[in-house]
Amino acid sequence: MLNKSQQFALVSAANILSGLLEDHHVRSLTDFEYFRNIETGMPVLIPADPHLFDFEANEIFEIDPLEVIETLYGISDQSYIGFKHAFGDNYKFLSTLRIRKEHKQLISEVTQNNIDAKLRFHELSEQFPILGAFQTRNIPHLGHERIMTEMLQHCDHLVVNPVVGPKKLGDISFDGLQLAYEYLSKNKYDGRISFFPIRANMYYAGPREAVHHTKLRQYLGFKLFSVGRDHAGAGAVYHPNDAQKIMQKVSNLFNIKVITHSGAEYCKECGSAIIGRSCLHKNHSFEDISGSEFRRALQAKSVYSYADLDLQSFLSSSAIRIFEND
Repeated sequence: MLNKSQQFALVSAANILSGLLEDHHVRSLTDFEYFRNIETGMPVLIPADPHLFDFEANEIFEIDPLEVIETLYGISDQSYIGFKHAFGDNYKFLSTLRIRKEHKQLISEVTQNNIDAKLRFHELSEQFPILGAFQTRNIPHLGHERIMTEMLQHCDHLVVNPVVGPKKLGDISFDGLQLAYEYLSKNKYDGRISFFPIRANMYYAGPREAVHHTKLRQYLGFKLFSVGRDHAGAGAVYHPNDAQKIMQKVSNLFNIKVITHSGAEYCKECGSAIIGRSCLHKNHSFEDISGSEFRRALQAKSVYSYADLDLQSFLSSSAIRIFEND
């Protein structure tokens, strides 16, 4: 049975072979140098794992782990959960890509999912000229809903489009995400949103991953994307506004419109979620809407005030596993 690091490696290999991330494949130290600039996004490094790939000794190169984390994550703490999730303890990588035959079925499944996704997005774009993508890894609270509503003012249809690969412990499961957003589409958004993921890896690399996610959505044919508070961060390693600042600097490099925002809060005076304190009420009127608190409430099967109550009731009565637990 494959562990999560091995699943991660095979998803990366599939993304290279399918063309989704072919240009990001790092085959040498020279290739890695190209990714020192944050606007290049995330490189794809294939670990030298003999259980997954066929290779010779002269097809291996090594990168110092401190160099990897400082370049890609902008930090030096090698215990960071995002770094361990993506790279584990293996810093020997392959200059070739020959997959062992017993793993080709998984490669085919990942590739086919992304082919189907791109075809689906093309079909939607013919019906809805301005197609938006919303990246998420959380069950939607009122803040997410407010952001989606804002995005729908700038696009004709919004695809909830999570990056789905092996997840870190405690993340929301794919089935939990799908269940929640399909419920909202049917019951609150009159079909103006749909749920369709892409199979790729999350690195939890904060600002750099915001750039990476933007590049992915441009490749897939979207016209609109959003980057908000603490995009693709974990454990409060990055400042909540770091990803927005980076995207504001590099957005001119893309042929996709990127909306940046500082997340949503709940205004007690307005009686609703707002983005970026866009109302005129005083500071004491605002309450934070926390995805972490919402996850804890879901785990405890208690009610979270700043999420749709009917959705919470629906999820609590479902037999679907909501959290990653292994």
